[in-house]
Amino acid sequence: MSNSLQIANCIVEPSLGRIQGSLAEAHVEPKSMDVLLTLYAANGEVVSREQILQQVWPNQIISDDVLNNAISRLRKAFMLAGGNNKCLQTLPRKGYRLVWDADSTLQRPPAKLNNTTSISIPTEDSSKTGKVYFHSTKRSIRSSAALMMMAIALLLLLLALATNYWTRQLNLERDILALHIQQGISYNAFSAQVKRRNELVEMITRRLGVQRELQYEKFFAKYYPALNDQERFVFAQIRGITEGELLKSNQAMLKIIQSNPMVTETFPAADALRKHLSFWISKYHSVFVKRADMCLLYAGVEDGVPYPADIDQQISTWLEMRNIL
Repeated sequence: MSNSLQIANCIVEPSLGRIQGSLAEAHVEPKSMDVLLTLYAANGEVVSREQILQQVWPNQIISDDVLNNAISRLRKAFMLAGGNNKCLQTLPRKGYRLVWDADSTLQRPPAKLNNTTSISIPTEDSSKTGKVYFHSTKRSIRSSAALMMMAIALLLLLLALATNYWTRQLNLERDILALHIQQGISYNAFSAQVKRRNELVEMITRRLGVQRELQYEKFFAKYYPALNDQERFVFAQIRGITEGELLKSNQAMLKIIQSNPMVTETFPAADALRKHLSFWISKYHSVFVKRADMCLLYAGVEDGVPYPADIDQQISTWLEMRNIL
């Protein structure tokens, strides 16, 4: 097999574990690439799950989730690269199939009429009958050419509309997948920060003999001057999460929502998420970076911009229904 393959408008380089598309470069781990090569070698035929497992994981006991995850990672890679993730087809109770020539069913437009088209006319062109036949044939050809040009123009218009529609759909799927990934990053960072936050509250209240009655931002600001070295270390860890992963993921999510209006059209709750993220980022720049006594930053109900609690599940369900997750 050659060093590179062309699949779903992308260049696949198996030896590098790389899928290069019009939007980005995506990487997949070796076993997922082996699954893709197994489907590619089948030349469009259906490959059963058992055949894939035997080819990629020979003599190993592998659960169904391992193959499901490999297919999911490949679809995500094609989507992020800018290709067509629907090239990987799932056939229930049968297996999988790779379709890499997505345009094979499109019909070519008819050829244009050439100016040098020959026509047969009577040899007795000096007669009245010959002249009438010649002009009638000429008008017929012109009429046919006009109709043909109109048909070509209509076909090109329909093709452009179809291309624009599918491009918008692919961009929507790509952006929603990217939004889902950033939600996961933000959630993991927030969960890690909560553990450090609770740890610091316990350290402060136990050492100073106080109870936390204030909101976390105000509580840490109040006791910041009294922190010892160990408590300042945990404080710095919490602050690092805020100005690191949380800031980057919140900025990335806001950019996705603002750049593609179809995200809000698909998920009305995305507008509430946009307001929440805008407020959080504004508060970060106007307050957080200017105060050394702040280690975390919240924007919620008390600010009038709560995080829409159900949007994460809405996005996950939407992606699962399209076999993207």
